[in-house]
Amino acid sequence: MIIQEKLLNYLKSKDKKYLSLKLVTLSCGWAGGNTKSLKVEILDSPMKNIHFKEHKINDITVYVHDVITLTNEAELIQTLKLPFMPPVIGVRGVTHKA
Repeated sequence: MIIQEKLLNYLKSKDKKYLSLKLVTLSCGWAGGNTKSLKVEILDSPMKNIHFKEHKINDITVYVHDVITLTNEAELIQTLKLPFMPPVIGVRGVTHKA
């Protein structure tokens, strides 16, 4: 897994060292269906959860949910950055179990 340079620079400038990558289930409202989505969060402290695997990349610890599989091209990217808000972080090169 790699972290995009722009995202890495943001994390270092804010002294953030921890990210989590997890699979969340979203309810689709009245139709009763559910959809799965990947969510990347910036954490303030280390995570202790048996359902996450720890990966160290460039002094950043990334906790990956155990239902997520990283490919050789897995990458964390900064997709959007608005003033006074943390960046929106995306991910490429991963698959997950339903």
